[in-house]
Amino acid sequence: MSSDRGGRQPPQQARQTRGGSRGGSRGGSRGGSRGALRGDVDADDMAADDDVGDMGEGGDVADEEEDVDDAEGSSDVDEPVEGSCSRELVTVVGPEKVHASWDAWVQYFTGYCERTMQVLPVKETMSRAEWNKRVLRSKKGYDDSLLLPEGIDPYQRTYICTHGWKKRKSREEGSRPRPYIRLTDCPFRFVIQWNVAKNSLQVKRGNFVHNHPVSARAFATYPSSRGLDSATVSARVEGMLPVGARRSRIYDYLLEHDQNVLQVDVDNMVRAHKASIVGGDDNEATA
Repeated sequence: MSSDRGGRQPPQQARQTRGGSRGGSRGGSRGGSRGALRGDVDADDMAADDDVGDMGEGGDVADEEEDVDDAEGSSDVDEPVEGSCSRELVTVVGPEKVHASWDAWVQYFTGYCERTMQVLPVKETMSRAEWNKRVLRSKKGYDDSLLLPEGIDPYQRTYICTHGWKKRKSREEGSRPRPYIRLTDCPFRFVIQWNVAKNSLQVKRGNFVHNHPVSARAFATYPSSRGLDSATVSARVEGMLPVGARRSRIYDYLLEHDQNVLQVDVDNMVRAHKASIVGGDDNEATA
């Protein structure tokens, strides 16, 4: 039987051709995207743990110069929050790279998070004492110019996305995720580090990519964006629970006192309170 009737392929052969093309395209695209993302995260993780052995002249890590060269004119105000988006990966504008002091950084960082609609907790902090210890035991030898003077503390902070905490982190390790945040292993992170030679803070090793939506609607769901991380709210809730107050009563009370809360916030705080008493796992609560 001829397979060239009217110039068309036999149905079975056509189906195989279409299936193979789709499978190869999807598999290659997905595999490449995931592989690139994992590579970025692994490389950044390793870079964040660099010791004094990677330090160059000038009192900081060797890759600092290229980070600082383009610092002038860097701004997060005039660019869109979602600079690009591909396969659910959202790229955001990073923070300005140079800051005069930790106080100046904290003031700037608060506004940056609000403008870009991100919740970015501190994952790790390196103190002045820890940094000086690393300098003293460096394999390249002791260099007095690398030691941090009095008044500069901490030396470095590592920031991540609130969705980037590792799941099932043990309590003993110190890094504990917020109990009401859905964890997605988000790769977003950056380091801000003191540069002794330039007497300023430098933002470095940035991976400004999220694997979840970044928008005003999503930002409004974070408890911290509604002030629920404040000591006042926590004290009120913890004071009402021991006397048997119901969740609905706590919710009404917070609303009466101008607290911008949702019912799910109260539910999550109650779960966290109970878990802290019985030592249970409070990861069940989500945003």
